Amino acid sequence: MNNKLQEMMSPEDFKTIKKITEKSKENKFQAEKRRLKEKFEKLTRNKNVTTERTRQTKITHEVIDLTKDGIDEDVKAYLKLGPNFSETPKVLPYERIIIETEKMCKIIEKET
Repeated sequence: MNNKLQEMMSPEDFKTIKKITEKSKENKFQAEKRRLKEKFEKLTRNKNVTTERTRQTKITHEVIDLTKDGIDEDVKAYLKLGPNFSETPKVLPYERIIIETEKMCKIIEKET
């Protein structure tokens, strides 16, 4: 492409267009670099805030043992994570989900 343009234009015009194109490319690169840098800084700031909130949350959740037998330390540590904590399942029961979904679809189909 450059060769065709170079043949069609005078050497000075081609040099000028090439400089303008390179400058435009550099400006776009710098703008994208700035945008990504700001995004990264924002994400790291949010992560620090979240980490600080998590620390505060862990401190504020106290576990009071009202049982006569006592609670194991590992159970206390688990309970200290708070009421909003839930474990992520290691394996999703895909088959069960599909079967239950198909059952409900058949029920809905019969009703309509």
